[in-house]
Amino acid sequence: MTLQNAQTTGNGTVAGASYMSQCRESAIYVAWSTTTTGGRTDDRIGHDASYTGTWAPLTTVTWTAANKEDIVQIHRGSRGAPCADLNDGDGAGGSASAYLSCN
Repeated sequence: MTLQNAQTTGNGTVAGASYMSQCRESAIYVAWSTTTTGGRTDDRIGHDASYTGTWAPLTTVTWTAANKEDIVQIHRGSRGAPCADLNDGDGAGGSASAYLSCN
């Protein structure tokens, strides 16, 4: 499932309970573009996709290199609604994509 698609900043798509209920183990992959020079994703989770409060942080993935993927393992059996928000606070160029994978 795509959470971010070649974006430079912004909130990502949230994986809802119907998707997550199929998962035993989950991971978020962050793919930095070839022109990215910095930035980060703030990966977070809520109990439901429609939750309007402050979501629990999973982790922050900080840019390490252009044209590289990083991975965030989500706890086994997590049934919440994960999301990856891309932040480009340092004005770095390029974009990133984030994908949720589960089995």
